[in-house]
Amino acid sequence: MSEFVQNASFYVEGKEIEIFKSNALIEGAFDLSPAEHDLMTLAVNKLFSQGVGGKQVFISAKEFAVANKIHEKYAYEVLRETAKKLHSRKLKVQIYEDDLKKLAGEQDFYSIARPKGSHRKAIMETYWVQAVVYQENSGFIYLMLSDVVAYLIQKTGEAYTKYPYEKTIKLNSFHTKKGYELCCKWANSKPPHGKKYPQVTMVVDEWKDFFGCTNKYKAVNDFKRYVLMPVIKEINQQGEFELTLEQEKIGKIITHFTLIINDKRTKASKIDKMISDSRDPNTLDILHGLTDKELVIVRQKVADYIAHLESKGEPVNDFHRKNIENKAIAERWGLDEYYEQLQKAENERLARKEQAERERQEELAKKAERERQESENKAFIAYFESLPQGEQNRIIGEVGEMIRQSYPVYQSIFEKNKTESNAHKNQMLRSLFKQVMGV
Repeated sequence: MSEFVQNASFYVEGKEIEIFKSNALIEGAFDLSPAEHDLMTLAVNKLFSQGVGGKQVFISAKEFAVANKIHEKYAYEVLRETAKKLHSRKLKVQIYEDDLKKLAGEQDFYSIARPKGSHRKAIMETYWVQAVVYQENSGFIYLMLSDVVAYLIQKTGEAYTKYPYEKTIKLNSFHTKKGYELCCKWANSKPPHGKKYPQVTMVVDEWKDFFGCTNKYKAVNDFKRYVLMPVIKEINQQGEFELTLEQEKIGKIITHFTLIINDKRTKASKIDKMISDSRDPNTLDILHGLTDKELVIVRQKVADYIAHLESKGEPVNDFHRKNIENKAIAERWGLDEYYEQLQKAENERLARKEQAERERQEELAKKAERERQESENKAFIAYFESLPQGEQNRIIGEVGEMIRQSYPVYQSIFEKNKTESNAHKNQMLRSLFKQVMGV
């Protein structure tokens, strides 16, 4: 493992750092220090970008220094201090329970992106990490991420936001870093009807939750003054976005804040952002011809294979790891089984659809029969009541005699209906009436 750590320099000099982060994490509710946010951003991005699955990730002091453009000695100190508190940090994220996936029998029926069909929101609360180890002599921090965070990283391809990490390193506060990510996510969304720019509207408590201030700033004006306005000021000074804040009131009480986002970045970066945000997990990537879903499966097979090699004591460095991944992509590891599962799910879906259609047809037939009987019943009643009263009395008398002689079980019912003048309306007696009437 020590050899892996020594060769694990993912963030290096001269290489631009593009962050890929699940939208569930972008919009999650949590409170971190600026350094903790930087570390978790780099760790999450590294684990996703390496595509090896799992939940263990190393960040060296050298990597942290390169990414944040600070001295390596200072990076050591930051990582050491960060390691002391990170294990207790929590987060809350929202995902979706997809009814269509559930109906198809998929084991994992949750989705990061809002499903187009029937769905329900699900709130997940967890810790960021299960374990944190800081090796001062070796100069790296080892993170074992929580199962929920690892799961969200695995599903990043469903809905993610991409942005250059360099743009965040001069942002001073955690709140501003989080606000910047939110701007990157929403900047190219469609503006509301009649509005010029995209905007994000939340009730006050949702904003406080988002910025990790749930139990702080009881006065709304204090939250606005000490959190929202400094975030807006710092992001505006940074220059990529021009933000304005609006508020809604009921009487004198502020209920909602709306953040209006004017994206001032270059056209090229906007287009790149739009592509990443609008990307469908079933869209083929032109580099390797796999969808995001397929790539996740292949990379999981890669992770399993590497774990197998390491369990036998065979070291796997970055170069070897990349070769394994390229081979796995070329040979489509794990996809045969995936396609079989898809076909099975499709067959089951069709079978359920056919069964539902049969049940629908049966229900339509029953409904038609009920309507026929109801129509026939109304016609009989109308015909009987159109007869002269003497003829009606004769028929009722003969029906009563027939019941006394052959169907005594109906006697009490008939006498009661006769008293109420509606014996001819009782469908239990209908066949006897028709027999006497010859219809």
